Amino acid sequence: MIDYNKINWYKHRRAQKIKRGYDQTVYTFDIETSSGFIPPGAMVAQPFDYSKSPAYYRECQKVALCYLWQFGIGDEYYFGRELKDFMRVLDALDALPGKKICWIHNCSFEQIFLLNLFFPEKIFARKAHKVIYFEYGSITFRCSYMLTNLSLANWAKSTGAPPKLEGFDYEKIRTPLSPLTPFEMAYGQRDLEIIKFGIDKMLDQYELVQRIPLTQTGRVRVEVNGLFSDDVRYRYKMARLLPKDALEYIRWKMCMVGGNTHANWYYAGILVRGVSEVDIASSYPYECCSSLLPMGPFRLAHNPEKMLANKKYLCICEVEFEDLQATMHIDYISYSKIYDIRMVPDPDRPGKQKEDLIVENGKVHFIGQCKMMLTEFDLDVIRQAYSGGIKILRCWYSRAGRLDKRYVNFILDLYENKTKLKGVKGSEDLYMNSKQLINGIYGDFVSAIAYDDTVLHEDGSWEEVEKSLQDIDERLNYLRQKPWRLKSSYIWGVFITAAARRDHFRMLKMLDKENHVIYYDTDSVYYIGNHDKDIAAYNKEATERIDKALQELGIDPERSRPKDKNGVPHQMGIMEQEQKDLPEFKALRAKCYAYRDHDGALHTTISGVSKAKGSNALKGSLDNFHNDLVFSYQECGKSISTYNRDQPPCIWIGEDGKAYGSDYKFGLNLMPTQYHLSIGQDFYDTLALIGSLSCKLSEVSIDELAEIERG
Repeated sequence: MIDYNKINWYKHRRAQKIKRGYDQTVYTFDIETSSGFIPPGAMVAQPFDYSKSPAYYRECQKVALCYLWQFGIGDEYYFGRELKDFMRVLDALDALPGKKICWIHNCSFEQIFLLNLFFPEKIFARKAHKVIYFEYGSITFRCSYMLTNLSLANWAKSTGAPPKLEGFDYEKIRTPLSPLTPFEMAYGQRDLEIIKFGIDKMLDQYELVQRIPLTQTGRVRVEVNGLFSDDVRYRYKMARLLPKDALEYIRWKMCMVGGNTHANWYYAGILVRGVSEVDIASSYPYECCSSLLPMGPFRLAHNPEKMLANKKYLCICEVEFEDLQATMHIDYISYSKIYDIRMVPDPDRPGKQKEDLIVENGKVHFIGQCKMMLTEFDLDVIRQAYSGGIKILRCWYSRAGRLDKRYVNFILDLYENKTKLKGVKGSEDLYMNSKQLINGIYGDFVSAIAYDDTVLHEDGSWEEVEKSLQDIDERLNYLRQKPWRLKSSYIWGVFITAAARRDHFRMLKMLDKENHVIYYDTDSVYYIGNHDKDIAAYNKEATERIDKALQELGIDPERSRPKDKNGVPHQMGIMEQEQKDLPEFKALRAKCYAYRDHDGALHTTISGVSKAKGSNALKGSLDNFHNDLVFSYQECGKSISTYNRDQPPCIWIGEDGKAYGSDYKFGLNLMPTQYHLSIGQDFYDTLALIGSLSCKLSEVSIDELAEIERG
């Protein structure tokens, strides 16, 4: 890297290429920072000490300091040590002709440090600290992470860029006065090189820097826009699919639920032997291609049951549950989606009331009375999984139909490329582009019509302002007047997600006949026993369903099962065997399980714990995977982010012994954290109440389970 003072602005101005008002130079920016911890009563920032407890660090002031910044002008990379010096570069760049785009990988990180230099003239964020872009003069800083959804290391792998350098010591205190090693300087430059390489690949497709979308979902919208660019009729069809007003949009949002993820409460905390796993191949793309979706405005039904039975329509309903009791080991209803819950006297607190229900880890096992807004797909599942009274209070129906043939062909093209080009040399770009786009299609469908406003105040604080009913209505009217902006419908995302849950539940129900489901997550099932016939039956039905859908659209069904580079077909939407007869498996709750593979290695999946490091806490035995397990700093492998808006003046001392005084107010401190695996007493009390095996046993095999159930 070159000292920023040596930038030849005159030479660069002559080399500029301005197209449609934008400088086509790829500018990049990145910073390197130190995180420090100031004990009470002190002024000197200390490096992180792994021997000290989290309680010690709760008392410390957490601070951060930028000690190196890097700025790229095309293939030339410059650096500075004092962050304030970057203002000289910014002002010189702003003075050049045209608008400029400067790419940062994770804008939110750099943006808070840059608040020490300027307040953005404009900033757009998905939510607090999720910055998509911000502006200074003629310069727009854009987030390449939002564009790719990939870490720098993975982005480099996917594009063929030079790999991200490894082995950097993040806990070391460095200041603008600290001498940097050649490796440390190369580390900073490599990050910019990866961004530059990736953006150049984007330019092969989009040609102009201003045409590159803001997000991965935006990339999908650009592609789909090309499918319907000249079809005015399609645009007005999409306008008719908008909710008629804010209240209808809110009903749709109430129906929106994510993937069905949970551990079978019966086995929670039990070490189970002989567990296998199946995954649904491309679950959401499959539902896009095979499911019926709402294709017209919703109308209020006068006879709800009649409309629910009519296959020409799809319904959303407001229902009331009365004494609803789970009849399976799979609790389906999310507590967060029910409302108007009946209250009853609390025997443990005289004079107080409590909700009349049993909830196990966020899922409803029993409910005395409540209401819920849901799709007919969810209603069908609930009727199979629960007994009790279900009263339909209101029902709205829409004409059912298939996704447009052009859209389905687009999805099938992406699926084919993702399948046949995986691992094929020379096709890495098209493979990765197809993989990202097919993942982004679902994101496009579930993108909110009216996002809450995310406002950054001058003191660095964020405020999320909820859209009023009037704001939502104004947004809907704006979209009706500009239908060329519409390519899909939010209600499609609602029903596609519900359809994926419904089909996932079909397999769960097959396995629950023998209580063999252990854990499930959106498109996967962990189970015990031999269920090859059940899986084959599921796959036959899934294949027949998509074949029928594609035939109705006039598309060759073979397109849903392209062949990989070895000539092996991969049918979209079927259950594929991922793992077979694992020696040991234990699930505690949703997003919390561990297993031993056939090579003897332990693996953990725990929300908040690194997959790569978490298994170290088990010390070689799944017996150690239990409530109250503590993952050390090294075993957790995660960091806590502290966004500072009022850092105190402090002293930093580098390893060379030189003291550096900082009065920067804004910074982001990254601190290693421990993780306390806590299930909660309420959950254990519930498990005892509803009869979990964990109250009787510590481990079980498939043969022992058969004996238990026969007995």
